[in-house]
Amino acid sequence: MENYRKKLRIQIWLNAAGALALIAVQVLAYTGVIRPLEGGGRFGAFWNGFIAGSSAGVTVMFLVGIIINIRALRNEERLRKLYIREHDERKLAVARSARSTGADIFMLAMIPALIIAGYFSVTAFFTALACLMALCLTVIACKIYYAKKL
Repeated sequence: MENYRKKLRIQIWLNAAGALALIAVQVLAYTGVIRPLEGGGRFGAFWNGFIAGSSAGVTVMFLVGIIINIRALRNEERLRKLYIREHDERKLAVARSARSTGADIFMLAMIPALIIAGYFSVTAFFTALACLMALCLTVIACKIYYAKKL
């Protein structure tokens, strides 16, 4: 359990560093210091709002993680429950199957989406195609890796 405590302490520090970095991004976005190179005034304002809002959401997730880990480190019963929840084999198997099925569904759904996008925008078509290719290559690389690892 001591190794798990060390892992939680490292997570706390990493989450804190991530939260601080994202708070800096939020401040820079709200003040307009960072902005997109193209798109004009309205898009720039939208983009800064999107960056700031996304950063705020992830910062909240980091802070919740920090609070959960600190509470677990201070209470032996919470620590045990958190350890069991993170190492539950059934939950891990369900998550693994869901990711695999989700990737399969996404790859199949992108084919008609690509066809439809091609009628309206070349940029949208090639962007969606690039996303699909990136996912396919990632899945292939993971299959090769796990075929050798397992």
